[in-house]
Amino acid sequence: MTDASHWFLRRRGIAVAIASCGNYLSGTIWPPIIQHFISIDGWRTTQMWIGVLCVVTLIPLSLHVAPPRARRSIPPRPMPTRRASWERSASPRMRWMVLLFIAGIACCVAMAMPQVHIVAYCGDLGYGRPGAPRCCR
Repeated sequence: MTDASHWFLRRRGIAVAIASCGNYLSGTIWPPIIQHFISIDGWRTTQMWIGVLCVVTLIPLSLHVAPPRARRSIPPRPMPTRRASWERSASPRMRWMVLLFIAGIACCVAMAMPQVHIVAYCGDLGYGRPGAPRCCR
């Protein structure tokens, strides 16, 4: 949403609102589709195909998204020479971006993994729909 707020100069609020609705919209679209494929092929095959779909679509789409050009009015100040190689090679903005990236991934993985694996765990324990084949429980 932050990126969307930087891409639009006019109507920024509606751009952020549309970006924030993406999670909720996908929450209504994907579960029935995924349930359909789980009932046909099982959860393991479905998860593999979801991963393939994400790689095939997200990497090419990310190459088409360009951030807005930054306008820099203040010239960069020279960096001191007694810094670690990471501090010399990366700007402060880049360091913050990397830290935010790591925090976001760590947070999302920690919250999503129990939800993803609980379905498979319950299926392995034998819980599921009565009368369903063993692969779909």
